Amino acid sequence: NGLGPAGARERARVMKHARALAHLSLSRNPIGAEGVRAIAAELAPNDSLRVLDVGSCGAGCEGAAALAAALCQNASLVTLAMPDNDVGESGARALSDALEANRTLASLEFASNKAVGDAGARHYARALRNGAARASLSLEACDIGCDGAGALADAVVAQAATRDAGLTSLDLAANRIGVKGAARLAGAIQSRGGVPACRMQYNTTIRACRAPFS
Repeated sequence: NGLGPAGARERARVMKHARALAHLSLSRNPIGAEGVRAIAAELAPNDSLRVLDVGSCGAGCEGAAALAAALCQNASLVTLAMPDNDVGESGARALSDALEANRTLASLEFASNKAVGDAGARHYARALRNGAARASLSLEACDIGCDGAGALADAVVAQAATRDAGLTSLDLAANRIGVKGAARLAGAIQSRGGVPACRMQYNTTIRACRAPFS
């Protein structure tokens, strides 16, 4: 639709007054951090929206931080998709902190945020260890290596010791996870009887490791 920040502010006004609105997609609209902040301001008190897609919107770390703050108050959103938004470690940290506070978000799509790296993966792993029982987490093409994969593997094992169901789906495709990181993930998944389902295509030297990956 070619919406910019002004269009996002208009959609935010719709969120405020359309109490039955359950799905909002602004994907591939250049609304930037300003537009995402407008959406986040109305997301915080919203009790009807279930799915929000702000993929490829130029949110950046500033937009991610605004959504994270909203998630700390929101209790209705189930799916947040924000792939390809130039979000780095600080944005990943803000969102992972929010995941610990939020108990309704089940699916986070965070693919193609290439500056996340191992540091960002460690933030998500910490959130998972601390009880953020997400069902689905996608970190495809986020420049995650063996260290980040190892941290996520430890989080998978830690979740097995809690009453929470924990992750059922983890997407780590198209990263730079080698044999060492894959082996740690494989061990963690096998210790939980094959859960979560883990997508690992297009990772460096992954074929050398026999593992329960899709």
